[in-house]
Amino acid sequence: MKQDMSRRAFLGLGAMTAAVAGAGLAGCAPSNNSEKAADGAAAASAGGDVMAFEPSFLTAPAVPSEVKEEKDCDVVVVGYGLAGSAAAKAAAEEGAKVIVIEKQAENNYSVVSMAGDFGVVGSQIQKDLGIEWAPKEDIVNELMKDMAFRPDPKFLGYWYDHSGEDFDWFIEGADYEVLPTTAANQTTDNPNYIRPKCFPALEGYDWKEEYYPYFHGTITTNPNMQWACQAAQDAAAATGNVETMFGTWGEQLIKDESGAIAGIYVHDADGAYTKINCKSVVVTTGDYGNNMEMRRYYIPWADEFVSFYGNSDAAGTICNTGDGHLMCMWAGAKMELGPHAPMTHHMGGALGVDGYLQLNMEGKRFMNEDVPGQNIADQLSRQPLAESAEDREAGVKSWQIFDAKWPEQIKDMPDGHGYVNHYIPADQVDQYPTVLAGFGLGYTTDQMVEEAVTIKADTIDDLISQMGLPADVAKAEIERYNELCHAGLDEDFGKMSKRMFPVENPPFYACKFASAGMLVLCGGIDCDLDMHALDTEDKVIPGLYVAGNTMGRRFLVEYPVVVAGISLGTAMSFGRLAGKNAAQNL
Repeated sequence: MKQDMSRRAFLGLGAMTAAVAGAGLAGCAPSNNSEKAADGAAAASAGGDVMAFEPSFLTAPAVPSEVKEEKDCDVVVVGYGLAGSAAAKAAAEEGAKVIVIEKQAENNYSVVSMAGDFGVVGSQIQKDLGIEWAPKEDIVNELMKDMAFRPDPKFLGYWYDHSGEDFDWFIEGADYEVLPTTAANQTTDNPNYIRPKCFPALEGYDWKEEYYPYFHGTITTNPNMQWACQAAQDAAAATGNVETMFGTWGEQLIKDESGAIAGIYVHDADGAYTKINCKSVVVTTGDYGNNMEMRRYYIPWADEFVSFYGNSDAAGTICNTGDGHLMCMWAGAKMELGPHAPMTHHMGGALGVDGYLQLNMEGKRFMNEDVPGQNIADQLSRQPLAESAEDREAGVKSWQIFDAKWPEQIKDMPDGHGYVNHYIPADQVDQYPTVLAGFGLGYTTDQMVEEAVTIKADTIDDLISQMGLPADVAKAEIERYNELCHAGLDEDFGKMSKRMFPVENPPFYACKFASAGMLVLCGGIDCDLDMHALDTEDKVIPGLYVAGNTMGRRFLVEYPVVVAGISLGTAMSFGRLAGKNAAQNL
């Protein structure tokens, strides 16, 4: 999970490593599931009923015949990522005796490498900075609309009402600096700091007129969220109620005669089993993006995406493999109905995902470019493959094209995640060391753009030639686009007039856009708002709780980018709620 990337290399991937709620996973998926999972994937691809097939990964492993050790506690938390850290702290503060299971070894343990955006509402830090969110009804309705009204709005409402106070609670005791604006510089040498995202809002930006609005208010823990999670873990440890078992895999839940959870079997790297007796289990093991058999069964169309985040830790432990989902389903819980939502933040090129002209590999314009990276990734998946073997191998699907007037144009681009809309002239660069050292914060310079573009040319003909596009087609498309720009009306795709910038002022620039990587695969165990896992008849499984990317009902169809960091914000809030309820055995 420790993944060092330069900004330029990361832009080349066309995706941003971000937010997963339960980075630490516990448990191993069975390996003999390929045939039936493939059948399910084939059925899905053919438009058949995937659920008519039952893959072998839904069959629980045998109960361990030998147990090395037996332990007792009140609550077991499986997975020590963001949601697990919140759950452990909440349960411990309720007075419960807690055992945390984490499959990463202690000397290699980390929560996440590059995530830190917390979409939380009304924390004390936000209040002190003067940050005010849009009204609850506007944000929740937009989120529901963007996700085809498939999630549960009660969960989004809970996040809006509670996430701010939950964040204050989560970082209690941490040492950090707060920057007053996105572009502000650090004034201390503290490595931990909080920066508001896209704040203050871009001048003239009005979310009410945007096709995809961006709601301001997110705050970011830098350099990532590790220190915030550590604060919660330290607070949990200070209660004296928490034992952490690193290098340990959760394998199978134990139920009593009434059907309630009574414990869990776990094992170490050598396969030696421990039986833990408890009253409740909170499963916070992250997503299943690295379990290809589960992916091909539940969401085969995600095969085009590479799972960039959380493939393995420094010791090679495979993470994000759906272990918690499987344990819950083996205990009778159900996976929520889909479509599940791949989180595919395309971060674009030298000017991010700004709404400049895009041509596909046939030289044709193919969309309204004024959409966020998540949605750009969706459209790229529909575009033809490149002719050149190199570009085909790299997954290149389109070119973003702009001209020399970009420094004066980017201020009119949207605000929000993935956009570049603040130009810093060369004589002012030394005034912005902190923000320019960050990633994807919307500020850029001539040097940064020149280093990040794929192609630069003095003529349109040369640009097209270097891109390797059909000359007649591409030139006609650019001329058509320029005509629409001058007319002030995009008759072809309906892009906002204020972002119709003609390509006619040399030098000209082009950036390759490849297929996006998948950061998280959102789709989880069905649950109620007390965080109980539900069985196939929508009944509560007593003692079984889920949170983070193991839970359902948050994100479906499409991960929404209108609120940056809502994945972390909800994981933290629902992790806290799950831990508290598990301790109280509600």
